[in-house]
Amino acid sequence: MWIDLLDVLKMTDVEGVLGCEYATAKHSLSSSPPSPLVLFNVSHVRICNSSTLETIPVERDDFDFCIGITDKLSITNPERTICDMIRFDRDERFLYESLDKYTRRNPDLSELYKVADHYAIRSELESHLAGLREWLADFYEN
Repeated sequence: MWIDLLDVLKMTDVEGVLGCEYATAKHSLSSSPPSPLVLFNVSHVRICNSSTLETIPVERDDFDFCIGITDKLSITNPERTICDMIRFDRDERFLYESLDKYTRRNPDLSELYKVADHYAIRSELESHLAGLREWLADFYEN
C-alpha cells in the first residue's frame, strides 16, 4: 500500500512551508516527480530527513508568497519556489527547468522580480536568467 507523505503530514502537528523541488512539480514547473517533499520548518517536532522528506531548518516562519494547504502547512507560490531554489542553492536542473517553463508562461517577470526583491536576491535571479539559454543549450545537447 502506498501512502502520500503529504497526507501523513496533514495529520500531524508539523507546521511549515513546502517548497523547492517539491513545489516545482506541484506547479508544473518541472517534469520530474515531486520527491522528496521539501519542508521549511521551525517546528519543535523533530523530523528526520529521508529519501521522501527533507527538512530545511529556518529561523522564523515565513508564509509570504505561499498558498495554504491546511491551517499549518503551506506551499510556496511559483515565484517564491524559483527564488527559494536560488536562495537555498538547490538542484540546478530543477532551477533552470523551472525558470524556462515560468518565463514561457509569464513573459512579464514583474511578480518574479517582486519576490526576488523581497528576499534581496534580484542580482542572483538576473544572473540565472541571463544564463538560462546557455544552460538549456548545454542540457539538451548532452
